[in-house]
Amino acid sequence: MLDSISPGRLSCAVLDDDPVDRDRLRRLTRGTQIRLYTIQCPEELLGQLRRAHFDVLILDKRMGITSGLEVLGSVREAGWPGPVILLTGSGDERLVAEAFRSGFADYLSKSDLTASALERAVGNAVDKSRLEIELGAKTQELAERVEQLGKSNAEIRRVYHYLSHELKTPLTSAREFISIVHDEFSSNLDDVACDLLVKALRNCDQLAVHMNDLLDVSKVDTGKAALKLERHAVADIVDLVASDHASSCRAKGLDLRVESLDPRLSAIMDDQRVFQIISNLISNAVKFTPKGETSRSALDAISSHLQCWRLR
Repeated sequence: MLDSISPGRLSCAVLDDDPVDRDRLRRLTRGTQIRLYTIQCPEELLGQLRRAHFDVLILDKRMGITSGLEVLGSVREAGWPGPVILLTGSGDERLVAEAFRSGFADYLSKSDLTASALERAVGNAVDKSRLEIELGAKTQELAERVEQLGKSNAEIRRVYHYLSHELKTPLTSAREFISIVHDEFSSNLDDVACDLLVKALRNCDQLAVHMNDLLDVSKVDTGKAALKLERHAVADIVDLVASDHASSCRAKGLDLRVESLDPRLSAIMDDQRVFQIISNLISNAVKFTPKGETSRSALDAISSHLQCWRLR
């Protein structure tokens, strides 16, 4: 029999072949937030699942020759995804463990059954089921986003490869031309012109490093980019950076000074990467420092990098 429906109540179908137990359950749910529908046989339950909506099912563990576990299998095969509670004559630990392993959301012992226990078990089972559905939806949404990000990253890598290949040929030609001018005509040029050619060659090499990064962007993304580790004097790298940025500082009316560094200070490093790091710090300092002021942030950042090295 179907109890009267009130707003906010949970719809619960109980499968139990014992009329005494069914009557007891009906009495227990009166005045609760459970709308109870009692069913005598599995065939009737499967038919009702096709016609009616239930928030939760309660299956008796033993009904003649049929068990609640067998009925649970039939319910899942019929496509009903909601929570199912096992109703047992006793609640020993072995039976409880078996119930949860089999897919039951909870269990109720007939010997300890009360209105509050029944209402609590039904409410908890429904809440858990709703959370699992929400989690499944979120997980699916996250998986779709990850898949989309993977496609986007693949497209970005294709663009990187295209750009790096297209830029590498003219860069190689430019470096070769600058190298020829430097090697063949440096004796006829003044020191300023020779210095400019050396800087141009160094910048070409730095651009080649960046393009190799683009070609190997997957390793950069995962922090596995190859490093060419050799021992270098820190002062030599700092002096090169200062030399490259001297003209941009003068153009903005800034004074770039390099404090005396111990020539013995060296470290095992990828000199081009370290050159790039310090150069980026100086570039930002030049960009954001007004004329006549001192960029403490750039100085502090460089100092923090240098403090990681030790005299060798």
